[in-house]
Amino acid sequence: MHKISSPHDRFFRQSLSYIQIAKDFFEAHLPRSILAKIDLNSLEICKESYVEEELRESIDDIVYKVKVEDGQQGYIYLALEHQSTAKHFMAFRFIKYQLAIIDNHLKQNPKCKYLPLVFPLLYYHGKKTPYPEPTDFFDLFINKDLAREFFLRPLRLIDTNNFSDEEIKTHKLAGLLELV
Repeated sequence: MHKISSPHDRFFRQSLSYIQIAKDFFEAHLPRSILAKIDLNSLEICKESYVEEELRESIDDIVYKVKVEDGQQGYIYLALEHQSTAKHFMAFRFIKYQLAIIDNHLKQNPKCKYLPLVFPLLYYHGKKTPYPEPTDFFDLFINKDLAREFFLRPLRLIDTNNFSDEEIKTHKLAGLLELV
């Protein structure tokens, strides 16, 4: 366990390591729509931490494995923020943490055919209120709508097997590159 800024924080984290307390916490704080899709009786605490070293003074995290409907594997990622870390792009960090959890899952389950779901929660009890920075990833961009369009689109695949040489020649100078 890493250094936590106060005894209250340590108590909070240790308490959440008890499954019944964690279940009660999630029943109180997860949206009903999410609770309806997960099995809190399958809740299991994971050992990994995903918070970067430079933020461990102000943020701690706990990861729980949980079964999701249709037998999917899922995770609940709970970060505990003890003081304001404004201008640290927390919404961006959460994307990174979620991807790290998924990456870790894939390493532990190499035959996995689907990615696990990761539901993030940020428990904040800093002095500034409201929470001092955006919690929506897309609020971190100047043009939110364009960012949503870029990030939420399927991967644009340029499959050369689908182009004839004649069509490639219409691509001007890039067509020469493609033909080679």
